[in-house]
Amino acid sequence: MLFPLFLQKKDKILMVAPANAVRLEEILPAITIFESWELEVELGHHLLNVHHTFAGTDEQRLEDLQNALDNTEIKAIICAR
Repeated sequence: MLFPLFLQKKDKILMVAPANAVRLEEILPAITIFESWELEVELGHHLLNVHHTFAGTDEQRLEDLQNALDNTEIKAIICAR
């Protein structure tokens, strides 16, 4: 069985919203905690988009998630909800 490595200081994490829309004020507490752990927080390009009740269109949400998976610098993907 493979286990992921522990996050280290200065690791990059990416926050995406693959489902419902989120507001910045809702995710700021999490960002603050991650930064207090000395992690570099990046936000998905479409994280704060709104399309009906979703965080952007299907294509936009897929693009954010796929970019997170493809980026070898990202050590963790955080799904905002």
